[in-house]
Amino acid sequence: CEIKNVTTGQSLFLNYGMTSGDALTVDTEERTVMKDDGTNAYNAKRLDAARLEWLPLQPGVNQLQYIDADTGNVTVVVKYTERGKR
Repeated sequence: CEIKNVTTGQSLFLNYGMTSGDALTVDTEERTVMKDDGTNAYNAKRLDAARLEWLPLQPGVNQLQYIDADTGNVTVVVKYTERGKR
């Protein structure tokens, strides 16, 4: 799948075989990808370009898009911390 920040044009790609009910957590701040059972799935991700940050958000409103023609019934949850709110 592709998770695209339409606001910036940057994308994060994920390629990981999963079954119904599985969860995959992508932490763009800590740069980790983990299955819900604790399995490291770091190799599942690919960035659209070499860069230091994974899918950074711009100040204000960002539009994120989930793109995957072969997957149905996906729930995407986005959590973020506002800058200076840690």
